[in-house]
Amino acid sequence: MTLQDESLAAARRALAGARVAITGGAGFIGSALAERLADDPSVEIVLFDNLHHDAVRGTDLLARPNVRLVRGDVR
Repeated sequence: MTLQDESLAAARRALAGARVAITGGAGFIGSALAERLADDPSVEIVLFDNLHHDAVRGTDLLARPNVRLVRGDVR
């Protein structure tokens, strides 16, 4: 097992059963992060985005039972 594999495994163990909020979750970086985290069904993911561009990247992401979208703006 490589150091990268060990680090990823440790991160997954630490996040097991966690609730994670991702601001900008509909964008490129936020949706990519959510895709990785959503692979673990024990992690609840809340995407927070104002949907300024009226689109969510990776729309299949929202079909996962452990992912939900909250539309809002922090301003």
